[in-house]
Amino acid sequence: MADEHLINIGLNYTIVRPGTLTDDSASMQVTTQQPSDRSEAKISRENVANALLHIATNSFISNRIFKLFDGDKPIKAAVK
Repeated sequence: MADEHLINIGLNYTIVRPGTLTDDSASMQVTTQQPSDRSEAKISRENVANALLHIATNSFISNRIFKLFDGDKPIKAAVK
């Protein structure tokens, strides 16, 4: 698996595993907890983009794997 290779070669990494992508507007609210109902395991493309921007501009967020879904926490609080 590519993820395992990346983790094992010693580079800093952050892996984001978003839920099903939607075209909804950004709510800026996400969760890293996978919903129990599969139909709720979704996230807007805009929320993913904002989470990636947050990750890319905060060097303390490294060597982590995040599942990402629309939720009820601000991105900065959920992704840390």
